[in-house]
Amino acid sequence: MSGNFVLFLVCILIIYSVWLYFRFNKHIALEILITGALITVIGWINIPNFFVLDSKLISDDIRFLPYKFANKYNIFYIIISSTVLVSLIEAMKVLQKITFSSEISTRKINKKYDNFVKDAVELYVIGSDLDFLKDNKDQFNKFKQLRSNCKILCTSNSIGNNLKSKYKELLDSDVDIRRIDSSTSQNSFSKLRGHIKIDSTGRTKCLFVEKTLEGSKYNKIEITNGFIIQSLKEEFISMHSESVNPLIKYIALDLGGVYFNGDFNNDFVNVINKKLNLDVKTTSQDTVILDEELNLGKIDIVKVWEKRTNKTFKKEDKKLIKDTWKSVWEPNKEMKQLVKLLVDKGYKVYPFGNIDKENGEHYKVNGYFNNFNGESFMSYERLCNKDILLPNEEFYKAFTEYRQINNLEVLLIDDEKKDIEEAIKCGWSVIEFNIKDGVNPLINELVDKRILNKKDRDQFTTEKQPLATAPS
Repeated sequence: MSGNFVLFLVCILIIYSVWLYFRFNKHIALEILITGALITVIGWINIPNFFVLDSKLISDDIRFLPYKFANKYNIFYIIISSTVLVSLIEAMKVLQKITFSSEISTRKINKKYDNFVKDAVELYVIGSDLDFLKDNKDQFNKFKQLRSNCKILCTSNSIGNNLKSKYKELLDSDVDIRRIDSSTSQNSFSKLRGHIKIDSTGRTKCLFVEKTLEGSKYNKIEITNGFIIQSLKEEFISMHSESVNPLIKYIALDLGGVYFNGDFNNDFVNVINKKLNLDVKTTSQDTVILDEELNLGKIDIVKVWEKRTNKTFKKEDKKLIKDTWKSVWEPNKEMKQLVKLLVDKGYKVYPFGNIDKENGEHYKVNGYFNNFNGESFMSYERLCNKDILLPNEEFYKAFTEYRQINNLEVLLIDDEKKDIEEAIKCGWSVIEFNIKDGVNPLINELVDKRILNKKDRDQFTTEKQPLATAPS
């Protein structure tokens, strides 16, 4: 009767495990089966250690085999059976960990994601630095295909150089990829990795994983509740809207026409012509490079004007030229506020461009660059030990080499089209802007490029003073 009862329990265990296998989770079902089998074997081997049986009741039936060995080997059987007991317990632990854990290898999880994204019409991706993009062409191409319907959120502030070109390609394909802005956002997804999709039938689904302590495997996180998935999607969208460009870390800010108010012709040429009774004519090129030797710090503005007029000026006239030259440009108040905002958000902002030595040193001494956090890179400083000026492509290369930064991480803000074109050739991001248009267009461009977010724009618009009018 007892044998039949045990057989009945075993059948129930098998039926229950099969039901679990097909209805819920195969790992749970297999764990129950193996655990039950191991407990049965362990109990059978060790039963003589716990229950004494009269020798008259021991027969040749296999059920009594442990008692026959126990009577024959006595203490040795106790030692061996106890060792088997401990070994089987440890083996069960190892077996469960290796065979029936929810851990999945990197290769397998990438395959799951490849299949997951196939029918996506909208995709929301949460990752650390997205290093899977290096080798995963299927997902990368799917992201590009979805364009702005693919939104990606990186939780890591550190991106390897071999990934930056991938990021750039996605951004150029209009994929909305962003990095969590550490200055404003709480990272709700610090450990979570995964995709949320809307498929071709309009259903919302998700596939999430969590990295194990080993680092090379993942735990798959099953989420089937529609309310939870929708909540995760809404949290993603909220964080994504506050996040920033994943590549840009450095901003090269042109000075004349961007950071400074001032007009070369109205505030300098016309003034000097009138006061010294001159008739110096200028061209549009003069606003870009007035004189190469001047911008390289080899001569001053007086020498330039003496060359232009074929005259040698008196001492008081030289002073007038120098003083007028120094007074032409000064920082725009709103641009000073904007530079402070960019610095506060963690960007490195550099004074950048063609500047003569006299004015460059004047700006430094008088604190024009105090709100910048990057050291100046101006033509007269010749920090690269080369005589080069904008828009020479070598000037941009010298900047990134001297600062030891990646071209893809730099944004140039400049008012000269030729400067912009050459920067693009070097892989820089660019914004063409002139302060005469007011600061608002630049703010909007910075938001469009995810350098700032909409909250930054709203805050800046609220706090800023009325727009300063540039000299006309």
